[in-house]
Amino acid sequence: MSKTSNEVDIKKQGDHQSKKNAATSDQNSEIDRVRELIFGSQSRSLDDKIIKLEQLFNNTMTQLRTETSTQFLQLTQKIEQLGDRLEDMLAAEGRERLADVKNLQTALSDALEQIESNQQENTHMQAELDKSFSAQLALLEQEVIARHESTLQKLQATKENLASSKADRNLLADLLQTMSQEIKQTSTDLESA
Repeated sequence: MSKTSNEVDIKKQGDHQSKKNAATSDQNSEIDRVRELIFGSQSRSLDDKIIKLEQLFNNTMTQLRTETSTQFLQLTQKIEQLGDRLEDMLAAEGRERLADVKNLQTALSDALEQIESNQQENTHMQAELDKSFSAQLALLEQEVIARHESTLQKLQATKENLASSKADRNLLADLLQTMSQEIKQTSTDLESA
């Protein structure tokens, strides 16, 4: 029996609890109705405002995302355009510098060829001048030797003539003066050559 009595007790407690819950539920619904009467219009107005604010916020966020996305795409396009222009400018400058370097190499090569040609011409002219100078020097040496021999012969002849004829001093002075002039003339000719 104790089982049944426990069951009945539990049932009674459950019924009691149900009644209590129903009473609480009735009280809650009464409170909700009073609230609705007092705060209902304000609460709905606030709910409407919150919904409108959420919609405005969502619309604004969507618009901002769209604008930001559009601006980001435009900025990306501008950056790409600037990058392309910069690449083109760098490529053009590189081509110009390469052309300048090639032109400079060509000019330097031409200048080196001209220098080598001038050096060959100078070497050839130097050799010709050396030959000419050697020939002139040989001719001058022969002429000096010939004049020297001629002068010696004249002196020898004069010496013999003086010894044999015992010429006077005036004749000897004239002869020495003539010989002196001839020696001066020979030295002047050698210096000018």
